[in-house]
Amino acid sequence: MEFPEWLTRNDDYIPDGKRASFIEKNIKGLAEILAGLRSRRRSGGILNRVQPRVKLPAVVFLIFLVSLSRSPSFVWLVSVSLLVLLSVLPTQLLKRILALGVMSALFTFVTLLPALLFGFSNHIELIVAKVWLTVSFSGLLALSTSWYEMTGALKFFHMPDLFILILDITLKYIAVLGDFALAMFYALKIRSVGHSEKGAQSLAGIAGTLFLKSKTMADDLFDAMTCRGFTGTYKRRMRPAFHLADDICFVFIGLLIAAFFIFE
Repeated sequence: MEFPEWLTRNDDYIPDGKRASFIEKNIKGLAEILAGLRSRRRSGGILNRVQPRVKLPAVVFLIFLVSLSRSPSFVWLVSVSLLVLLSVLPTQLLKRILALGVMSALFTFVTLLPALLFGFSNHIELIVAKVWLTVSFSGLLALSTSWYEMTGALKFFHMPDLFILILDITLKYIAVLGDFALAMFYALKIRSVGHSEKGAQSLAGIAGTLFLKSKTMADDLFDAMTCRGFTGTYKRRMRPAFHLADDICFVFIGLLIAAFFIFE
């Protein structure tokens, strides 16, 4: 038996030396996002002891006070309080909160830099500090509270079930479809040899496949919810009693409210 001529011919393929960074960057970025979504976010240290139904309104109210304040003294007082709180957090959470806050503050400062150059420098440092506080407190809430706890807190404050359902399904679908997209990127990496100039075309193909997959999953989810008799109502568990960490949070917010009226 003789082999075909093309099968016996040597391939003289020489890679061009360029790295297929398109696939590598997408795999790395997508893997980091999925890892963050799947983390239980129970590394908040002392903040884990505060119930979500206490943390959520406390953070919202604190951001509201900071936004309304015109007094630099009150803003600096809240800033000092935040630094004290950050000092007792685990190192990993501390780094993430500082990174979020510093990046947002720098972006705000760069945005306001033209006003500073033209002589409108009034309260620029106050605006930057407010942005830093807002982003930092929001990050503390998000990184120290798991999603199912946040859902329970939203239900406690009588948020519409449809709103909670949309948020819940959206987050789960991001994780599931993210896994599917990551698998397709790995498959594309295995099939790719050397440097490819068709990165945009590959990305469009993955996006189209994700769209079709999401349509199929949406139909399956609807059928499953119908079979199980889901009526769109979220039930919450019995409310646990308040403990010491919750009381400390109430006292902290109360002192800041008093300071707000004193400095204003």
